[in-house]
Amino acid sequence: MKILAFTDVHGSKEAVKKLKQKAETYQPDCLVCAGDLTTMERGLDLVLKDLRQMKLPGYFIHGNHETEEVMAKTCKAFGFHFIHKKVVDLGDFGLAGFGGGGFSMEEPEFEQWAKSIKRQDVILLTHAPPYNGPVDILDHRACGNKSFRTFLENKKPPVHICGHLHEFQGKQGLLHKTLVINPGPFGRIITLEKKK
Repeated sequence: MKILAFTDVHGSKEAVKKLKQKAETYQPDCLVCAGDLTTMERGLDLVLKDLRQMKLPGYFIHGNHETEEVMAKTCKAFGFHFIHKKVVDLGDFGLAGFGGGGFSMEEPEFEQWAKSIKRQDVILLTHAPPYNGPVDILDHRACGNKSFRTFLENKKPPVHICGHLHEFQGKQGLLHKTLVINPGPFGRIITLEKKK
């Protein structure tokens, strides 16, 4: 399965254009967004309307620039799946979404909700990165989320898609056995293959 993952579009028409080009070139099975489609929710309906033109299923969470309520309502209006605190089936993999935040270093609500995740083959989708990981260090200090890092250490998901820190857009790296990716606003194609 191929997914087109992206984050932190912040209303950029150029970013949406590049996402459409990637979709045409690589023919992904779905879109996955780690939040911040807008700046303070301005033009959210316009961004989603543009993304809808790709005619692909979409799985979205909110970032720190959208509220849960507005994102859920607008995604529904355009036929996208809002997956905050949900696990959805992507064939051989599950996709677990937890949106919002961005600046908190701990997330007790996530910790409680994550206990309900039973699948081992789950892809984690959050807005903020995991603490002290490959897409986190700014000015020689970690500012990511410790709750997400603990989940990766315990659950060892194959992939964690996140965003928030613009300095790491398009970057990736391993944290233990998990590939942590900040796909940025122009998106990354991620191919998910079940291990034999």
